[in-house]
Amino acid sequence: MPESLRPAHASAAPPTRLPHRLVLHIEPDLLDARTTRHQLHTCLKSWPMALPEDRIADALLCAAELLANAVVHTAKPAVLTATWTGSALQLAVHDQSHQLPLRRPQFGSAATSGQGLNLVQHLANRWGVIPPTGPTGSGKTIWCEIGPAAPPEPSQTDSPGRPSRQINPRHS
Repeated sequence: MPESLRPAHASAAPPTRLPHRLVLHIEPDLLDARTTRHQLHTCLKSWPMALPEDRIADALLCAAELLANAVVHTAKPAVLTATWTGSALQLAVHDQSHQLPLRRPQFGSAATSGQGLNLVQHLANRWGVIPPTGPTGSGKTIWCEIGPAAPPEPSQTDSPGRPSRQINPRHS
């Protein structure tokens, strides 16, 4: 039998296809957002990712914050997309609101709400907002990227307001 037609050894791993992608549609209900987080966790555990457990936990926390913001502030359906690129996990939540998010000042450990985007900024390597395009755009997308290593501590120049690490990539 020619070499090219011989079956691979049983120990050979199948080729990994990248990127891995998960798309989940969320109803404007906190219980549905919770179910979505559980589905995301199950999916991330099944993907062959080079992310340590603590970074997977960070990604789940970022996803929870982005989902909660979409559900609480828009009261409309949203879409969560998770993509493993081979080097980082990209999370994006698209909602139907044209209102861009504001990152509030950090209130300290006693604050019980309003700190979601500060948390995302602290945990994600990069994050940003893709605003609606044109007057009839279908809403905005807030995204973040989680890599294997935690991001450096935020600089003193990071201030409340719009995202300080705002980048507007086009996810494929």
